[in-house]
Amino acid sequence: MLSYRNGHLDYAKLLAACGILWFHTGAPGASYGYAGLGFFFIVLVLFTVPGALGLRPVDFAKHRALRLLVPWVICCFLYSGVKLIEVLSTPRTFADEFAAWMVFTGPALHLWFLPFAFVVSLFIYPFIRYATAAYQIARYPLAFCFGMLTLISLSLPLPQGTPWAQWTYALPSICFGLFVVFSGANTLQILGTAAGFGVVSLAAGWPGAPQLLLAIALLLWAFTIPFQATALSAKAARVALLVYLLHPFIAALLRRMTTVPDDSVSFASLLLVMTLITCAALDTMWRAARSGHGLQRQLHRA
Repeated sequence: MLSYRNGHLDYAKLLAACGILWFHTGAPGASYGYAGLGFFFIVLVLFTVPGALGLRPVDFAKHRALRLLVPWVICCFLYSGVKLIEVLSTPRTFADEFAAWMVFTGPALHLWFLPFAFVVSLFIYPFIRYATAAYQIARYPLAFCFGMLTLISLSLPLPQGTPWAQWTYALPSICFGLFVVFSGANTLQILGTAAGFGVVSLAAGWPGAPQLLLAIALLLWAFTIPFQATALSAKAARVALLVYLLHPFIAALLRRMTTVPDDSVSFASLLLVMTLITCAALDTMWRAARSGHGLQRQLHRA
């Protein structure tokens, strides 16, 4: 059985975020970095379970909105400001910087993850909380596995283009996460299902099969070798989200400060180091500010 809280999972989140950063640079090996996205969606499904079982629908929606939509809104303002600066300081126009699909994703394409993850959380909530059939599904994991594989096959012909391509790409990982939840999260079942997903997705010509299998391998490493969570691992998990959200902004700054080619290992490595340093510093400052605010409140009450 899987342990939902351990230090390896915290570090796996940071590793997945770094993989996505590497993917966006186009450096050698970039395609495998996109496995981080599949990992995040599997974990998203798994961590819907405690909230779905312990919170009422309204409270669950508020909790998910706080975790996913609030950071999305903040980043929308940040990247919209960057785009407006581009329009005002360069020959680029509003049409160059803004597009209709941004209504669903935000002004930066990578932000699509947050609103889509919020919708996914709301969609799977009733399945986990109310579907009594889940107990039957747990008795027949193989049948459920092939049901999910069928859904993957049906998702393949969906229209391409932004954001349809991103949504379609995420569906197999979401299906796999649901299987892990409903099957009882047995390691052997996960390995067998991973093999099934790999065979069917490769046969169907789904291009994300290697990345999904790599994401599952990261999941197994994180969950089947539990490690005591520490303050450092908790920080790694917090920094992971910041790395995902802020790396395109830091990349834009580096492009103006260096002539290193975007798709080179040198640029990707520099971006990775600068992003980790920046995000770790921001997390430290935020935690210090919150601690100071909490201390002020306690002194005021005293």
